[in-house]
Amino acid sequence: VFIVGGYVTAYSLYSYYLYKKMKDNLLQLAKEEEEVENTVLYFGAEGLQDCTNHIYKKKMCYKVDCPYRKLRYLLDILDSCKETLDVCIHLLTSVEIANSIVGAHKRGARVRVICDNEMSTNKGSQVRYIYENGVEVRIPLLNYHMHSKIAIVDGKKVMTGSVNWTVQGMYGNWDNLVVTSQKDIVQDAMDTF
Repeated sequence: VFIVGGYVTAYSLYSYYLYKKMKDNLLQLAKEEEEVENTVLYFGAEGLQDCTNHIYKKKMCYKVDCPYRKLRYLLDILDSCKETLDVCIHLLTSVEIANSIVGAHKRGARVRVICDNEMSTNKGSQVRYIYENGVEVRIPLLNYHMHSKIAIVDGKKVMTGSVNWTVQGMYGNWDNLVVTSQKDIVQDAMDTF
């Protein structure tokens, strides 16, 4: 009787342990699914009339379409980097974005940048600046343009779109930027990088 009772008790405890473990795993999965970010920023003429001077003042206004608000959003994501930052960029002339990339490196993150051969020597390019500050830079010496604009932050978030990381791209062109933490898209971007 004692032996059977011991088996029943052990089985009950083990069953409860498995139930609790499965429940905790399901709750964690549900929490992770809830926390997926999918944001699209559209750059264009809507916010330009009243907001162009914000680039010099480095402050955003209350308007949703303020270009500096969108740039600040991109900078905040770059500035949140703790471990890794992988960037493919066609053209980088924004000093603020370059400072965020260098800042991630100085905080101890592994930062890797791939940029276009021709555009890396363009007037105003910040590629030399980030390289001179210790960032790992690769420039493919091919006859093709590296035209992607992708940043992968900590293997958890991806930013991609048509916008070049330039003042013109943020303040003068019709462009877009998609930000997502959707795992399959992040993994695909990491595999491609």
